[in-house]
Amino acid sequence: MNGPEEKFWVEINIAALRQNIRLVQEYIGAGRHILFVVKSDGYGHGAVEVARAALGEGIESFGVAILAEGLALRRAGITEEIVLLQPSLEFELAEVIAAGLQPSLSELATARRLSDLALEEPVKVHLELNTGMNRMGFDPREAVADIPRIAQLPGIHITGVFTHFQPDSPSSIGEIKKQLQLFNSIIKKLASRGVEIPHLHAASSLSILHCPESYFDTVRPGLLMYGGFNGELPPDGPQTTPVMSCRSRVLHVRRVKRGGWIHYGEVFQAPADMAVAVIAAGYGAGYPRALANVGEVLIAGRRAAICGVVGMDMTMVDVSALPPVLPGDVVTLLGRDGDEEITLAELAEKSQSIPYEIVCRLGRNLPRVLEYPEICPPADGDKARTHLIDTQPSARS
Repeated sequence: MNGPEEKFWVEINIAALRQNIRLVQEYIGAGRHILFVVKSDGYGHGAVEVARAALGEGIESFGVAILAEGLALRRAGITEEIVLLQPSLEFELAEVIAAGLQPSLSELATARRLSDLALEEPVKVHLELNTGMNRMGFDPREAVADIPRIAQLPGIHITGVFTHFQPDSPSSIGEIKKQLQLFNSIIKKLASRGVEIPHLHAASSLSILHCPESYFDTVRPGLLMYGGFNGELPPDGPQTTPVMSCRSRVLHVRRVKRGGWIHYGEVFQAPADMAVAVIAAGYGAGYPRALANVGEVLIAGRRAAICGVVGMDMTMVDVSALPPVLPGDVVTLLGRDGDEEITLAELAEKSQSIPYEIVCRLGRNLPRVLEYPEICPPADGDKARTHLIDTQPSARS
């Protein structure tokens, strides 16, 4: 395994992403739409690149959190529907309208302001219902009273109504079903008041896997599309595969005598004479500091344990039992090398985090290498199988 001319990077497998999209489409059944969530720069995978790949699989709607994310997709030539899942503030509304983005609303006042700003084309909006998360959204009584008023506002077109489920584990599906009952009851009351709603969406990745009654006509997957549920998929679920891998390189190898302290803070003392490799990975670029003394990496397909703390830009691992390790050797921090694999679930568990945080932190802070199959070249026509993208903050618009 050679890798690019980088010390610390992530690899994005576009072929795996496209296959995952096809698997989810097949799983939810024909006739349903996918609102593909690409917020937080595509969960660190690159929102523009992810969206371009998804377009090739027939995806026509994307979900982002903030205005800047929607504008970035527009600047990249994405003309399809883009839904802002986080409410917009008043100073953003004119730009939301100008870019043809679809805002989500949680209050009547914002709808009225949008109506005032609407020009020739009606503003398409999505209305969020609070069914139990108690974050954003119309409460049930507000929804039944205010949404019919919104439906009558000039320049406003209700495109969808949605909710967010509060539970985040399969053991809490019962709570999802309670929220779903409340959501359905509000929708029925709105229908009785003559409110027409083209699309309903509630199902996130978890409920797609475990609660098919939440599908309606549109689902809203995120981490499932990126293969982030590997090892946690139900037997009959879409067997998606991880899209992101993360790799580094060995900087130096040294011998440490028994009793010697390794790295900062007297956290790890060599129990015997050891060979220790210094790798170019640290918390400054998103590798979890909590992996100190508990995490492992792969070198030449074999596991090597982290010794001591994870530094800002260097980490040390025990290579005593490995064949000779040399500076420049590739180190796998997330992903597969030979028969071994460091999974996202493993990283999250050992660092007491969640998979979402791991991929977002790594993907947004590191250079990305996009791996394109022969059938899916980059949108700019570059036929190379890999394409290096600089994602450092200074390069972002």
